[in-house]
Amino acid sequence: MREVFSRQIPLLPPGAQEILAEKSLLVAGLGGLGCVVAEALARLGVGTLYLLDSGRVDPPDLNRQILYTWEDLGRPKAEVAAERLGCLFSGLKVHPLGTEIRPGFALPEGVSGAVDALDNWASRFLLEEACWQKRIFLVHAGLNGLFGQVTSLVPGRTPRLSEIFAGARDTEPPPVAIPICLTLGAIQALEAVKLLLGLPGTLVGKLLLVDLVEYRFHLEPLRSPHGEPA
Repeated sequence: MREVFSRQIPLLPPGAQEILAEKSLLVAGLGGLGCVVAEALARLGVGTLYLLDSGRVDPPDLNRQILYTWEDLGRPKAEVAAERLGCLFSGLKVHPLGTEIRPGFALPEGVSGAVDALDNWASRFLLEEACWQKRIFLVHAGLNGLFGQVTSLVPGRTPRLSEIFAGARDTEPPPVAIPICLTLGAIQALEAVKLLLGLPGTLVGKLLLVDLVEYRFHLEPLRSPHGEPA
């Protein structure tokens, strides 16, 4: 398998590729963001992926959700995504979870972290609660049009998502095109790998604001739970 990752191994610390192969992550939401995140994590070499989405493939998904085709219309997203990624190479373990995130939601056993690619705040806050209970990291992203944000949340080190976005409410589905999904999803995947490996330069304690209209990227510092810079 080292041959598969030969072009990226020089970018990582010694032994990092083998560490990634032993790690497992949950990707919650398999829409525009989640499809990019899931494929990137698989191609980066994370050994086990849990793919969670209760939806089915619809025509409006096809402009940005890169794991699906016209022939997948009506099929469960988690099932299709797992099939696509499972064909990449041997050794990758992909588990589809066609369930909703509801009160009392529990993470799969043994996951090292989770990626929030969801499309509603209620589910995001429930996912965060599950991560806080397990003391594992959560990489969040959200978008609207060609704008978006990314941050990493770590129990005890950062404020909670429900604090950063207190009062956030779900509205009508926002307009969206594939460039913002590719950009944010790629950042989320790289961020999750950095956290798995303990690499520097993460978004822990920082909110990355992305504007693809004027190509602006801004890092906003966040406060820790103790009122200090995270």
